[in-house]
Amino acid sequence: RRMAAGAAGAPPGMAPSALQSQVALVAEDLTATFPSQALDVNGQQVDPRPRNTWVMRMEEVETAELAEVFLINAMAPFILNSRLQPLLERAADEGGSFIVNVSAMEGKFYRTKAPYHPHTNMAKAALNQLTRTAAGDLARRRVYMCAVDTGWINDENPLEKARRYSERHNFQCPLDEVDAAARILDPVASVLLGGQPLWDVFLKDRPGLRLDDHEGLGSHTACQAAAVPERMLFKQLLPMWLVSEGSRLPGVSLLSRSSLSDSSRCRR
Repeated sequence: RRMAAGAAGAPPGMAPSALQSQVALVAEDLTATFPSQALDVNGQQVDPRPRNTWVMRMEEVETAELAEVFLINAMAPFILNSRLQPLLERAADEGGSFIVNVSAMEGKFYRTKAPYHPHTNMAKAALNQLTRTAAGDLARRRVYMCAVDTGWINDENPLEKARRYSERHNFQCPLDEVDAAARILDPVASVLLGGQPLWDVFLKDRPGLRLDDHEGLGSHTACQAAAVPERMLFKQLLPMWLVSEGSRLPGVSLLSRSSLSDSSRCRR
């Protein structure tokens, strides 16, 4: 998938924005380090480096990757959320609008840290601060912003290490992309099914974590997410999210993990 925007050979259905994310930023992007069209079972670029982002210390991270991670994880959500406010507030008059920022536990201050991937930790912490800072004000306008951790859906270790561990221990990640999508949609879906809107909370598994009491960002609300059968809920609601542009669903700014929340070189 390492190709310039507009190049031939793009996977079918790849959006222009996704294609542009594959523009080579550093020399290794054009070498065997990221073999073109070498995709994993989830259609993601294979990273065969013996030491990938997940096991890199601060001094090993390239400046280009640092900038890319912050652009995707912090700047893009900020720009999209701020520029979409007029549309979100307009949709709020029809029952509320929703912003789901896809975060990660690594972005929490009150969590033990290893010395690896500091730049992704920093970027997720910045996204958490956006949620913490803006959610209360937005909620007064019936725009409900929260943060979600999708759970463990892929092994971040270098390819060969992950493969050896999987073969030796018959291991696979406990969740997959369907589970992740269900968790991202849940703050919206639960309201469509009659629940109360959540805001200023970090949702990890269920119920939702309060963002104070050393659990993350701080919170002015006691709301917690209701326990729901996520896969069943996702399958029920997926057709609703694939309707035409004329749909009158509540306004949603949905920042998905695959498109906005991760560096293309940092499979998180």
